Amino acid sequence: MKQINFQFHAKRSEMMSYLLDIANKNSLTIIGVDIFPQFEFQTIRFTQDALEIKPYEMIILSKKDEEIINFDYYSFMKNQKGNLIITFGRDDEFELQESSMGSVSDEEIDILWKHLINDWRKKCLKGAWVFNSNNNAKVYNKNLRYTKDAKEAFLEGVKITTLAENCFYELRDEN
Repeated sequence: MKQINFQFHAKRSEMMSYLLDIANKNSLTIIGVDIFPQFEFQTIRFTQDALEIKPYEMIILSKKDEEIINFDYYSFMKNQKGNLIITFGRDDEFELQESSMGSVSDEEIDILWKHLINDWRKKCLKGAWVFNSNNNAKVYNKNLRYTKDAKEAFLEGVKITTLAENCFYELRDEN
């Protein structure tokens, strides 16, 4: 089994703009997924839907025209092998959590997915201070990635966090 995964901090609005543009240019199917409080998903069309996308917890890009079947979460995710899966961390006026973009496949990872992940990675800034609230440890991570909008949010007072929420980041240079 092959997999690729990229974690970063980004505002949902900038990611959605990027994903909609990519999906439109490459004739991809977009599936919006909510997990909590109830698992549900729907195909997003390039009409009014694209302008009014609700804040899904996950977006899936597929080269296939996905058939909507009444899956449970486990079966649905198992069926997403080979697709590009984007998960969104919390994004509000108080906190911006880590998001991710990746794919798992029984075959080679699709070249388009590799290209999209690398393209998004290149759009990101890198390097930040990591603080562990459990032990007050502080270390500079030169590989942490985030977008310009994420840095603006940080400068405006938004807390930048991990999914585990025991660490937070300061999006500043090492010095």
